Amino acid sequence: MSKKAPNASVDNGAIGTPSDYVSDAYIKWCEDVDDRYTDCRRAIQEAQGEHRSDNLYAALDLCIIQGQRFDHMIGATRLVCNALVKFFRC
Repeated sequence: MSKKAPNASVDNGAIGTPSDYVSDAYIKWCEDVDDRYTDCRRAIQEAQGEHRSDNLYAALDLCIIQGQRFDHMIGATRLVCNALVKFFRC
């Protein structure tokens, strides 16, 4: 399972107690998140294929995730946002 690291450090001073038990609901949630993430990346890749002159991944990383301002990436940012809106509305 990709979401639970077997050698993760545990802070026993934290509120609550850690458990090695992993519920079926958690496993299903992890699988759903992995599938959704893969589909989201596929939607961005399809948009990137349609707009080869723009770097949508750079716009996503720099302008949206890092919050930097690059005026020359406004068009690419709009395209990647449109691809994500289209994906999440379906």
